[in-house]
Amino acid sequence: RKSQFSDVVFKNCDLSNINLSGCGFYRVEFIGCKLTGTNFSESIFNHTTIRDCKGDYVIFSMSKLRNVSFNQCVFTRGRIGQLQFTNVEFEHCNLVEAELHRTSLKGIDLTSSEIAGIRIGSIPGGELKGATVTSLQALDIARMLGITIKD
Repeated sequence: RKSQFSDVVFKNCDLSNINLSGCGFYRVEFIGCKLTGTNFSESIFNHTTIRDCKGDYVIFSMSKLRNVSFNQCVFTRGRIGQLQFTNVEFEHCNLVEAELHRTSLKGIDLTSSEIAGIRIGSIPGGELKGATVTSLQALDIARMLGITIKD
């Protein structure tokens, strides 16, 4: 907790259920790690790559992410709320049923990621304003907002 990591590579590590809240990650790579239930809340990620990681129930709440790349990660039912994003990308990630409360996804391309059942805040669509999604993802989002679509 509240540790600082610079120029570190975590490869094939099991960091499940570890409390890493308030940590700083600078020029760090997480590759093939198990992050199930890992608590990264209130952390800072700067120039960080998270690739091929499985992190069901991971917690990133209230963290600041700058120049972060998520690639082929599974974050089902993760808490990804109240984040500050700058130059963040999600490539081929599974965000099924993830909580995105109070996180603006403006400029984030989610087209290659699975976002079915994501949970957003009380202002419908506020978090998703400016995000890029596929037409199929837009249908899922419309259903989530209670919109009935007829052909």
